[in-house]
Amino acid sequence: MRALTGLAALAALAALSVPAIQRGAADLVAFGARHGLDRAGLPTVEASARARQRFERAIELDGGNPDHHEYLARWYEHAGAYRQALSHFRTALEARPAWPYAWADVARVKLRLGELDGEFDSAVQRAARLGPWERGVQLATAEIAFQAEHRLAPETRRAALGLTSNALKRNQREVAELAVRRGRLDLLCAVPGIGAYPIALRCI
Repeated sequence: MRALTGLAALAALAALSVPAIQRGAADLVAFGARHGLDRAGLPTVEASARARQRFERAIELDGGNPDHHEYLARWYEHAGAYRQALSHFRTALEARPAWPYAWADVARVKLRLGELDGEFDSAVQRAARLGPWERGVQLATAEIAFQAEHRLAPETRRAALGLTSNALKRNQREVAELAVRRGRLDLLCAVPGIGAYPIALRCI
């Protein structure tokens, strides 16, 4: 009986270890590709193709990990394949619905696709609610505001401008650069609380 119990315990332990091994292998496979996308931007066709293969292999090994789907989504976005990027961002959010960066990414890609619909509105508003003080979320949403403010639904506009106002506290220069790039200094000057910051001088 003890022998049978011991064998059952070993079998259970082995069954539990397989997913852990697969997760580790997936992380190892994707590591270099993630670093390349984060740092170098995958400057060659060969590097880009290898990165995609690695992200796809990581998903095969650990498909429930939202990080792998987010990186493959970013790869597709980098390649201009926005529909595929959106699909993988959605999958990532199914696994990690409280992650504000992914909501901001969905909103950004939907804007590129010209789809300012209910999903877009929800993505902007959730990004604002879940990540009001996350720098990347703030800047992504500020760019959305500067690019498409006149097309935003009222609640979505308020959320986007609220995040833009938050971004001014530590990232005034980046926010101003975004406004200038999009030709929307007028909107920058209308952001709540702008008068408290040195860049308000641009509004004179």
